[in-house]
Amino acid sequence: MRLGSGVLGRVLLILALSAAVSAVWLFRDELLRAVSPKVVQVREALTDEDTGRPTAESLRSARDRIDSLHGWSMDSIGLRRTEVASLLLAGMPEGNRAYFDSVEVVPGGALLTVHARLQLARISPGRLGPLAGALDPWEWVTLTGPLKIHGAGRGTWQVEALSLRSVQFPAETSRQLVAAALPEADEGTIRVQLPEGVVGMEIRAGGAMLFRKEAR
Repeated sequence: MRLGSGVLGRVLLILALSAAVSAVWLFRDELLRAVSPKVVQVREALTDEDTGRPTAESLRSARDRIDSLHGWSMDSIGLRRTEVASLLLAGMPEGNRAYFDSVEVVPGGALLTVHARLQLARISPGRLGPLAGALDPWEWVTLTGPLKIHGAGRGTWQVEALSLRSVQFPAETSRQLVAAALPEADEGTIRVQLPEGVVGMEIRAGGAMLFRKEAR
């Protein structure tokens, strides 16, 4: 049985379309990422729970997004809270990271707010006043302050408020407590190393916006 040219053409077209659809489905993630990082960002924001806690996967995701600032010549890129937490913890001096546990970036305004367990072993009882005798070696604290960028990849987090056991300390006392608790936090300022090329950051309720260096 011989097929007419019209029928044969339609059969070949159907086979070609089927092959194309199969290829698109098999490589859908790669194709989506090739279209635009912003599309991936929207999809992940809709499908993933943003816990605000650091993970290895979120750290990779944050670095990928930052790379896209250059690869796609974008002026800014958004990060979720979990990605901000991952960059923050990874960028701290190693000596400071050892004193933090269960870090979580919580929703807030223009200031970076972190809820975490902090080791208090380095703080002398005299600095804590009447609270000292009731505290455990590790305590839940909330730290708040501006995160500033001082050139490509160089940031600082200046803690201006520390809350402990429902007690919020004044700014000066908060800075002193942070400086006492961490080995590398002069005057309550924590250095944060960020990927090269990031020269601006705005903390927002849902995470942060990062800005790349302007091309000259």
